[in-house]
Amino acid sequence: MIPPDQKEHFNRYVEEFSLDIEKLKDKVVLDVGSGSNPLFVSELLEEGVTQKAYAIDQEDFFAEFDHYLPEGREKYPREKVHKSPVKKHYIKAKVEALPIKPDSVDLVLMRAVIRPETDLTKVFEQIDIVLKPNGEFKIYPIFRDSEDRERLDEILSKLDSDKFEYEWREVDSYEAGGKRHYRDLLIVRKK
Repeated sequence: MIPPDQKEHFNRYVEEFSLDIEKLKDKVVLDVGSGSNPLFVSELLEEGVTQKAYAIDQEDFFAEFDHYLPEGREKYPREKVHKSPVKKHYIKAKVEALPIKPDSVDLVLMRAVIRPETDLTKVFEQIDIVLKPNGEFKIYPIFRDSEDRERLDEILSKLDSDKFEYEWREVDSYEAGGKRHYRDLLIVRKK
């Protein structure tokens, strides 16, 4: 495996999550399910967008190094990565049990993290705890005709509308197997 280019990865996050980088200045950002080489958080830190960006994943920091091809190991030498400032911004944890102070986060991103075993009720309980008022929780991609979408719709139907509001946005679609597939972004805002 050759890891993606950091800038390309960052730009994809910005586009897929409809982020305004200027609005992230000095905000507290969590990238949940970041992978063990958190490229998005690295770029936020290196570009000086915010020094309050944190990567959260179940894996040990840089665990994926062992799966890199020689070109990937050359691109991200283990010694260099372990000296990287992002290591101090990496938290090994599950999304269902975030070790974050209550009402301290402005933005939580989850990209390709929902699995059949993901307890979405606990995820939303954690988001309720850590998200500041006016904070956002964004999940991408959610395929429109998927079980994940059905599970999320069920959770969303139970959200306290005095405390949260949400919207679905179509990000992109593609044709496969004679059918159009839609990838949507879920945005949940804490009032």
